[in-house]
Amino acid sequence: MSSFQQYTDEQLLLALDGGSENAFTEIFYRYDSQVHHFILKMVKDVSFAEELTQQVFIKVWEKRSLLKNVKNLRAYLLTISSNLVINNIKKQLSEKSSLENLFNNINSQRSSSSDEILILKDTESIIEKAIQLLPRQQKNVFNLSRKQGMSNDEIAKELNISKFTVKYHLAEAVKGVKKYLQQHEQISSSFLIILSLLYIID
Repeated sequence: MSSFQQYTDEQLLLALDGGSENAFTEIFYRYDSQVHHFILKMVKDVSFAEELTQQVFIKVWEKRSLLKNVKNLRAYLLTISSNLVINNIKKQLSEKSSLENLFNNINSQRSSSSDEILILKDTESIIEKAIQLLPRQQKNVFNLSRKQGMSNDEIAKELNISKFTVKYHLAEAVKGVKKYLQQHEQISSSFLIILSLLYIID
């Protein structure tokens, strides 16, 4: 097992492609806490975050034969994490009882769950556009924090700036994204709440 601890991510993925359970275990130990922390920031529920974290690594094992060309394993794992959270929200929206509970007092004018799901899909592209419109340094800080799950200390070291500067750029980026989203009438207040949980709230 100790030999796998010396492997690079690329070497681990090659071993995983060959069906190595030890390589999979090393990937799990290497990234489990990072993935869990990233998901927990979005869902704000420890047990749910643990469940989704397990699902992330189950997917890694199931797709092991397709991962040998992945260049950034950490980014790949966090992408899976984001997709799992979003898909779980979509699943909740597609269930009638969950839909009624979520939107009963927030968005009563919407007619069906399919409408809400379509709107959620549209908002994903709107969010990306909002991020792309941010000033360069704000965009860099926002992406490192919200997409890659890095802490303020890690971002400061990565960009060679102070932790205070990181906090400032992140706060300004959040303001910019929120303002852009609020200008789109097709995004209801209920979806702004959901999107805040996924992309904005610490």
